Amino acid sequence: MVTKVCASVIDLDKIIPCFARRVLKLGDVPESIFKRKHHEVEKVWQMSLESVLPEAKAVAPVVDSLLVAIDCAQDTLIATLLSNIEQSVAKNGQIVFFCSGPNFSTSRESIERVLAMHGWMLCHHGLYTEGSNPIWTLIAVRAAYNPVEHARGIAAAGRADHHRGQLLHRR
Repeated sequence: MVTKVCASVIDLDKIIPCFARRVLKLGDVPESIFKRKHHEVEKVWQMSLESVLPEAKAVAPVVDSLLVAIDCAQDTLIATLLSNIEQSVAKNGQIVFFCSGPNFSTSRESIERVLAMHGWMLCHHGLYTEGSNPIWTLIAVRAAYNPVEHARGIAAAGRADHHRGQLLHRR
């Protein structure tokens, strides 16, 4: 018996939302994400996944969006990553996981448990399609995230054109 997994396609504006000015890529994140953007990302850093593991001494910059290409079946790797890198994600920032590995539906449930143990929650998931190669994508925010407070902060910072987009982004 073949089980067909139905999933929605994740919008690129959720991967790099209007508020994201500083982005960190860990691992082999799809480059096509940066070919189309609706706003200006000020700075993009690239680091290897290994550079943020416990034995590494690299310090990541504080970013609005952390993009991670990872084998999502490795719960311990995700837990280690969260422990070592979460301080580099801004208060209202997000982590986007581009998942490789088999058994995604099982992995998603495991990832949700790991996220919850570290004070994060899953807010979107679906397929990001790069050509004919779909990639399971999970987007997490801090469990205490408040989109209204975030939108107000964006407006107060003089980026009023992006605050409405932020409220729509979290739907």
